[in-house]
Amino acid sequence: MNLSFNNESFLTSTSQRSQSSTRSTSVPRYSYDLPYNVRKSLCDLLDADGSWRQLGGEYMNLNETQLTLISHALYRGASPTNDLLTRWEQSNPQVKQLFLFLAAMKHRRALIILKPFVDSKLSSLCDEATDEECSPNSEMGAVGGYDFDTLKKQDSLSKFVTEEKIINKDWNNFDDNTVPMISEKNEKQVSLSSLQSLFSQMDGEELEVPYKELLISTDDFGSDLVIGSGGFGVVYKGVWKGTQVAIKRLKGCENMSQAVTELKYLNRYRIDNILPLYGISLDGPEACLVYQFMPNGSLEDRLLCKNGSTPLTWLQRVIIGEGTAKALNFLHTLKGRALVHGDVKSANVLLDAQFEPKLGDFGLARQIAGSTTQGMYTHITVTSVHGTSVYLPPEYLRQKILSPAVDVYSYGVVLLEMATGRRAYDGKRLLVDLVDDEMKEGEEDESRKGAIKLKDPKLRDRADGEPWFASLIKLGCDCAHKLKRKRPTMVQVLEFYAQCKTRDRIRRLSMESKPSSPIPNEAEIKTPLELQLWYDMVKKESRLSTPTSTVCPTIGSSVHEDDVE
Repeated sequence: MNLSFNNESFLTSTSQRSQSSTRSTSVPRYSYDLPYNVRKSLCDLLDADGSWRQLGGEYMNLNETQLTLISHALYRGASPTNDLLTRWEQSNPQVKQLFLFLAAMKHRRALIILKPFVDSKLSSLCDEATDEECSPNSEMGAVGGYDFDTLKKQDSLSKFVTEEKIINKDWNNFDDNTVPMISEKNEKQVSLSSLQSLFSQMDGEELEVPYKELLISTDDFGSDLVIGSGGFGVVYKGVWKGTQVAIKRLKGCENMSQAVTELKYLNRYRIDNILPLYGISLDGPEACLVYQFMPNGSLEDRLLCKNGSTPLTWLQRVIIGEGTAKALNFLHTLKGRALVHGDVKSANVLLDAQFEPKLGDFGLARQIAGSTTQGMYTHITVTSVHGTSVYLPPEYLRQKILSPAVDVYSYGVVLLEMATGRRAYDGKRLLVDLVDDEMKEGEEDESRKGAIKLKDPKLRDRADGEPWFASLIKLGCDCAHKLKRKRPTMVQVLEFYAQCKTRDRIRRLSMESKPSSPIPNEAEIKTPLELQLWYDMVKKESRLSTPTSTVCPTIGSSVHEDDVE
């Protein structure tokens, strides 16, 4: 992840401080005095692994709403860490305060960056690092410079201030001679052993992949085979056992924890619309997960037509929406305990060679109690919010209420993306708010009814897509309703798709029911509802043209338009 660092905002914020005239010319005292390249390195690092959110929430006392607003920097190509620091620096914090926050987080690489700018009594805490590692200009490796040998050394960072004391301490008057200790018995480190333990419990020898095979399949993890990257690590394309695969090379303890979750659920639940996990490698310097390769990439990339790809047709979009709904319905209706995916978004819907969707990235999945006999979802209250904020509903962001309805809301945002071809957040406003406003204005202005101006411009000339666009908009708005109780369940979503397909089939039959076209036979109209739909659509078509005779598909007699009621 390489986000734009807002140099202008950084320079502006620092120049406005009255302390600037008294700054030391040797070692900066205040965090806003850090050299540009040091600050940028720190921001890049915290942006890449997402730890800026923990820093802001647990140590700088920002609430979830404030963190969500800061996270929007991602959608304008800026650095959320830089925005976080700029906000925090209004209180003139010192570098050592930031250093101790990062120490409590056990963020070793961040400590290395700040080491030259703190007192020797504090900088000695990361003396284990080599001189090259301690250089703030040193480059990180392909997976953020982490390896498991390095992670094992992090026990040396267990001698830091407890979180409770960090939050309330007056750090500008902090005595460098006193560094409180953290309780080791409360410390939990997720490492390679966690994956190995889970792997042995699953009796998953069939899933085990030797690391050497992955080196061969990716040409020693060649940079030209990288197909994605982020805070979790890097994804490579490779050929393993004659099959194209995607290999996720993990980094960091937090991502190891998510890998444990992903391995647990992907191995357990194997259905058509959930991304298949082929194997896992644990015998190398990094843990690797091996997945089926999706040649058409993510839904997000296809909607944005990245790399000059052809726009998805309306029918393809509906098939993708229905397939994703099937995956979520499977998870939400598991016997006894529903599984909430927790990170449904267009980037996590992957497309195979036939554009069939596969839901991936189960790193944030969580099981809760299942639905009640009335079909209403039960929920749990969590201590922290995870996922992509622009896809998350109000009750989760504000009250930390997690239920399958969270996935339904996220799914609704994805449907709106498919209908409009727009991003979930464009840097100015949320897509759900844009569509909601347009729908309300459409109630007053007939020409704007159904948010028609929001129709994906890449398919705006396709008249055949009008019914599908209307269906996606309607279902998207229903699913992304701000009130949890008004959202449909995924069972109801699938019923909606079934009705839409029935209407589409009858619509095509009604269009064919003209003297010059074949007459639909009795077998094509299967239920009384379909017959009524057929009559309604024929009547509508007749009103738009010269009155003609139509033929009832079940009786075979001629019926005039005026007789169709």
